[in-house]
Amino acid sequence: MTNLPKELVKITHLRTEFHIPEGVVPAVNNVNFNIQAGETLSIIGESGCGKSVTALSIMRLIPDPPGKIVSGNINFEGVDLLKLPMSKMREIRGNKIAMIFQEPMTSLNPLYTVGNQISEVYLEHKGYNYKDAWDNSVNILGKVGIPSPEERAHEYIHEMSGGMRQRAMIAMALACSPRLLIADEPTTAVDVTIQNQILNLMRDLQASTGAAILLITHNFGVVAEMADRVIVMYLGHAVEDADVDSIFDKPLHPYTRGLIGCIPFPGRKSLLGKKPLQEIPGIVPSMYELPEGCVFHPRCRWAKDICRKQAPELVETEKGHKVACWKAVEKWV
Repeated sequence: MTNLPKELVKITHLRTEFHIPEGVVPAVNNVNFNIQAGETLSIIGESGCGKSVTALSIMRLIPDPPGKIVSGNINFEGVDLLKLPMSKMREIRGNKIAMIFQEPMTSLNPLYTVGNQISEVYLEHKGYNYKDAWDNSVNILGKVGIPSPEERAHEYIHEMSGGMRQRAMIAMALACSPRLLIADEPTTAVDVTIQNQILNLMRDLQASTGAAILLITHNFGVVAEMADRVIVMYLGHAVEDADVDSIFDKPLHPYTRGLIGCIPFPGRKSLLGKKPLQEIPGIVPSMYELPEGCVFHPRCRWAKDICRKQAPELVETEKGHKVACWKAVEKWV
């Protein structure tokens, strides 16, 4: 673990809801965490657990309606982003906070060349003239490993491969050297070779700029490769928060243990104690019909009466290791 400097982001009691015909979906439910400058924090969990909604809440890109941030604070460099007028928020987006979206084909504009789209960032946030904006766009395309960047800058996204599109999106996100880079499943749509190149690129650029990274993923391999600290989410709740070594070596929450128990290890065994692979029993409940008490108790083999009646708080049980679990807090045998 690297010695990490001051706190860059502090999120407290964040709740983001979606109002749909079936009811109210608390996609992010009373989530608390912070990110230090220069740190890589990973949020991991199954699809639909609230990872991407957390990232979009930080960017204030929740579609309203049906979604809305109903409570909490998102402090960035001492300023609560939720209290800023949207004009000020637009000055921060793409400048101090940038995001790599999960699918470039739906996030980049198919009607403009890649060079024009990156140039917009420089024109909007740096006040460059068009020539300087274009020259800088070509330069950063080269920095992210795109060959012949002068030619590629004139291409549209449909003319590029998946890896090229993802690199173009990373180039756009890094154009203004953001203080916080949010990467939402940045390697999902590419093969393993390109995945490794993208992770190396993010790591190198972080080392050169000192940016913090919020990495959204469901891939524990990517977490092991990149993260300093990990938050595990389940049904909109943060259920565990610890450094990456503790998450792999001593997971405390039954859900975290279940996820790691699903990671294959040579010999058809799991990474967790080299035991046989085991699936997490049951299915994820509906978000608009959450169980009472601990949201994980219907799938937990250690569940007791208190788990079914009262939701545990995320508390520190060991130094730097927080967990929302009655078993972990009360040390059940």
